[in-house]
Amino acid sequence: MLKNFKVLSILSLIIVSAVACTSDQAEEAGGVATIKVMPEDIVAPAEIMDDVSFIPLLIPEGAQINLFGFDPKVAITDYMYISTGDFRDGSLHQFDLDGNFVQTINRTGKGPGEYERIDELRQDREGNIVIATVPQYLHLYSPQLDYKETIDTPREYYFRDFADYGNGKWFFATDQHKGMNDAGYWPNFGIFDSATDSVSFLDIMASPIAFSLGEGAMARFKEGFVLNFGASDTLFHFANDEVRALYSLDLAGRNLPKSIKDNRDEDIMERILMEQSHSLNLGFVATLDQYIKMKTFGLIKTEFNPEDPDFNPSDLPVHDVFINSETNAVKAINSLGNFGSNDVISEGYFYQFLYMEQWQNMIDKNTLGDELTAKLVEASESLNDQEDPIMLRYKISF
Repeated sequence: MLKNFKVLSILSLIIVSAVACTSDQAEEAGGVATIKVMPEDIVAPAEIMDDVSFIPLLIPEGAQINLFGFDPKVAITDYMYISTGDFRDGSLHQFDLDGNFVQTINRTGKGPGEYERIDELRQDREGNIVIATVPQYLHLYSPQLDYKETIDTPREYYFRDFADYGNGKWFFATDQHKGMNDAGYWPNFGIFDSATDSVSFLDIMASPIAFSLGEGAMARFKEGFVLNFGASDTLFHFANDEVRALYSLDLAGRNLPKSIKDNRDEDIMERILMEQSHSLNLGFVATLDQYIKMKTFGLIKTEFNPEDPDFNPSDLPVHDVFINSETNAVKAINSLGNFGSNDVISEGYFYQFLYMEQWQNMIDKNTLGDELTAKLVEASESLNDQEDPIMLRYKISF
């Protein structure tokens, strides 16, 4: 979560945004493959997106459902579950996988089966829906939204991202600075054991600048997890209670130097963004099959002014980067989704929630190419209200 208001004012606007690379994009450095992400790796989305669907969310006329203006929280099992991301709104909306509305629940409160607010939304290994009220509780509900249990979590750690680790354990990323050393680095990935009410941390330390980007994100990968965090030059793999470097990242030869990562000046991130002086790993990660997805800022330089009335967020140099872990090939596209929200993976697909401003911008700019844009237009015409959102579902292939 971004802490600096000026940075937030810029990055919160990142809402929408042809040479194939082969295995020679990776170089070995100390036994760890270096993935080079270069401007020439940026391709049209249609070149790598496969089996694309646009699912209109069919909100009944007159229903009191407000899905506007915030960073939505989404979980998908046999249904789609959506929270607005507004801490003041405890509603959880359920849709089927065709976009038909099923029900809304709002169980705000402090009694059994209730939650104070919805800060994060996930699904566990059993398909249960997990509502996190940080920094204190995980509330588990069945796919039919029947209450199952509440798990107390340590109050001193905010679960910015988390996943079911099995046997009553939860893997989490945190922005809390407990354990920070004199240089401002802190352990940002931990394991909470609900049976013993204990916490242990991985041997990874986030730099001070990560606190202004993404403190930590995780995605299931090869019987473990891929780990990422803001400004990191490395993607990590955690499995069997051990962590190792998976990939070293070379972002167009413009990675942040250590001197900037160690800088605690609250204005440093704003200067980097406005000057586009370096390329940034934004700390996001998602996985599907052999593909690892991350987000970057500044692979290329663009002209933008957030104060310009004609400013369009898609002008920002934010890219979705995909790594094929079987070949180490890499491709990038202009970012399709919201900066702050993680993609949801379910049944072999990436899912991306699109506000009206996002899908309309894709249509106006023909971002996805003629064929996919025509499908998006058709989906938008099926909405009950032309300001309602659409769920993008797709695979990646290259």
